[in-house]
Order: sequence, then C-alpha cells, then structure tokens
Amino acid sequence: MASFLSNQNISGATGAMINHFDTFSQGRTVTVYRESQRTEVGSSEVIFGYGEQQPGVEYNFIEVKQEFPAIVRYAKQKQKNELDPEMEVRYPEAEVVIKVRQDAYDYIQNQRVTRVAIDGLFWTMIGGPRKKLWMGVLPFYYYEFKRVA
Repeated sequence: MASFLSNQNISGATGAMINHFDTFSQGRTVTVYRESQRTEVGSSEVIFGYGEQQPGVEYNFIEVKQEFPAIVRYAKQKQKNELDPEMEVRYPEAEVVIKVRQDAYDYIQNQRVTRVAIDGLFWTMIGGPRKKLWMGVLPFYYYEFKRVA
C-alpha cells in the first residue's frame, strides 16, 4: 500500500520524535527494581527439625535495578477517569503514566518488576505495557502506576 509520506519524510519525523523524547525526558529517570538476586553465603549453625539435623543456609540478597529515561505524566484528580487523547484509553486507577523506549521495555519484560522509583517515590505497576508506534516505525511503551501504600 502506498504511503502519503516518503521514506525521507518519515525518517525526518522519526528524528523529531526522538528529539522530543530526549528533550522531555532529560533529567527525568525512572529506576526499575526487579526481584533481588539470591546468593548462598554459606552454612550456619545446625537447625533441628523433623527428627533430623538440617544445616542452616544463609542467603545474601543483591538488589537488581536500572535507570531509564522516561516522560512522566502525573494524573490530576479530575483527569483520572478522562480519556487520554494520545492513547485513546481511560486510566481510572493510574496516578502516573510513563513513556519509555524499547530498552526499558525489554528490561521490564525480561523479569518480574517489584517496584519503580519515580521522582523519589515508589510505585507499583498496573497491568501491562501499551505499545504505540510513531509513524509505524518507532515504538514507545506506556506503563501505568499506582503509589505503593
């Protein structure tokens, strides 16, 4: 199917969208925390149970996190149930919506995310990502969050 825009026009618009993302995500990073890595430190004293002696094992938990640039949009109280013009969906529960690139999406989808830090506060994810293609070429992903109680 023929396109109204040439490949050169699409390339230029895609470059403009990348500049837009870089401009509005500058200085705004989100820290994504995944499940901690558990490493066995060693055995400790003997634990008694079930009539047999069991060696106790100690574990060390290493925090796994990474920072990504993102465009952060906070929902105002009156806007929580309004239609989002960009995504054409309603966010009834979301307090924060972030827009990230492919690298953040890959990191989040690779393993279970426990929480996300945005502007020094911790948030929990609601549902899954919403993918939106820019000019059918450049993917951006939207995630919704609620404040951790």
